[in-house]
Amino acid sequence: MRQSRLSIQRPAAQFDILLLLMTVLVLASYAIFRYGGYWGETDTFAFANAIRAIQTSAELTPQGQSYPNGYGFQALSVFMMSFLGITLDQWLLVVGTFLVGWIVFPAWLLYRELTASPRGATLATVILFVQAEFLFPVLRGSHEKFTRGLMLFCLFLLVRSLKTRYEPKRFAGWLIAFYLAVFGLITFNSLLAISFIVATCLALGLNWTAMRFFNRKRTKKADPASQRLTYAALISMGMAFLFTFYIYQPAIHHLDLFQSIWDKVAALLLDVEESATDPYQVVSLGWINLPTYLTVSIGNWIILLVSAILWVSKTVQWLFTDEKPRKISEMILWAFYGAFAFIGALSVLIDFSGAIDGNLQVRSFPSFAMLAAPFIARWVMSRRATNWHRVTRLGWLAVMVLAVFATLKATNEPSLSNKWLFYFEPELQAIEFADATLEDTAVWTGYDERLVTAVGIREGLGNYDITLAHDVRQIEDTRNFLVTDITNQRGQRLARPLPVEVGGDSLITYDNGFAELYHLRPRTPYEP
Repeated sequence: MRQSRLSIQRPAAQFDILLLLMTVLVLASYAIFRYGGYWGETDTFAFANAIRAIQTSAELTPQGQSYPNGYGFQALSVFMMSFLGITLDQWLLVVGTFLVGWIVFPAWLLYRELTASPRGATLATVILFVQAEFLFPVLRGSHEKFTRGLMLFCLFLLVRSLKTRYEPKRFAGWLIAFYLAVFGLITFNSLLAISFIVATCLALGLNWTAMRFFNRKRTKKADPASQRLTYAALISMGMAFLFTFYIYQPAIHHLDLFQSIWDKVAALLLDVEESATDPYQVVSLGWINLPTYLTVSIGNWIILLVSAILWVSKTVQWLFTDEKPRKISEMILWAFYGAFAFIGALSVLIDFSGAIDGNLQVRSFPSFAMLAAPFIARWVMSRRATNWHRVTRLGWLAVMVLAVFATLKATNEPSLSNKWLFYFEPELQAIEFADATLEDTAVWTGYDERLVTAVGIREGLGNYDITLAHDVRQIEDTRNFLVTDITNQRGQRLARPLPVEVGGDSLITYDNGFAELYHLRPRTPYEP
């Protein structure tokens, strides 16, 4: 009977995984074709510079140009570009985006363990990929499509090693694979790996506490989860220490970063009036209005509120009723959810201190969502009712709507967002003309870094003799201005005037029908 049930579930599970993979690739395709490959943002721009530095120097730590948090993504990028024969912008903006599909496999495997159900694994994976804050980083040209997948893979290996602790050969295999995955995570981004290690320590503390309060009958027995988490945390911390101080010297900047966080959080708590900042002001500035932001972010709020209610209710239930956690996977899910929720709450405090550019909460939410998704899916699968088919149809309709909203937010849909990432070829042509005709001067390119990142990703700013200015403070020293149709539309959207008078007293020096270059008319014989 058991074999027949497994034989039925296996094709269904394979079909679910294939469908999930195809869906994620469709989302990636939309992100690519929405802008035709003509888009860019600051993280992709930063990694483009880091990858070029490794290509030029043939070293993992090029002098003065190393990415301080790890070398894994840059090394992989150089290898893939050479192997596939593609350019850097093709890798970062097109080919690499499709690799987001690999996250489906470790996510589904982990969620099958945590929900104890193949269909629960599918549901949890779907919930994860309708989170805009998870989609945005993994669709960019950065390390996160690999580091997020590695985090899921590490958790899967951790759970599997617990389940096979009485089978020495299999246990050894899962154990070795776990530490290799942890080291891979460290090489891709040591800060994200440290957050994972901290979460493991917090999960250890929660699990130890839970075993003594929720399940007093087992307190005299050995707690395999606490033992395994203790070794995992200690050995992983040792690996992170070796990587930071001996293997990859640029990572030592973490010490200065942690000191900055401590100082600014302390200043925030002790002197709020002078130190507090509002890092979430971007909500009102980045979108056309607050209702639009709330709509496209609705998936984030749903998973946050629903999972929090379920976690608290489960905690209260275990504490005050006879129902206790029966499976190790259930305790692991509960403990890691609490750990990543605490890190998320702490990141909000750090954001308000202004220690890390006010975006740590955005970076910590995907980790939280990776544990919140199976928490909700496990509850849903335990509440299957007689009218399950009707509930399922309504649920999948809601998922489709959430997927649309999440994709619009993850791609910064221009009709809704004030932060535009796209550009057009005529804008680059105008910049190339300015570089060929102007030397050692600055050219204003827009209200933000939109065109600066575009040029940096495609060509590299080091190849240009001009300075591409976009900061308001640079305008006073700038006498050349690039004005395009997109710049005009951005100005109208942001209600900000152009810094140069178009059609007035300024000299037009270039016009390709889409982009124009203006030069301020000299007022004295000494002005250029």
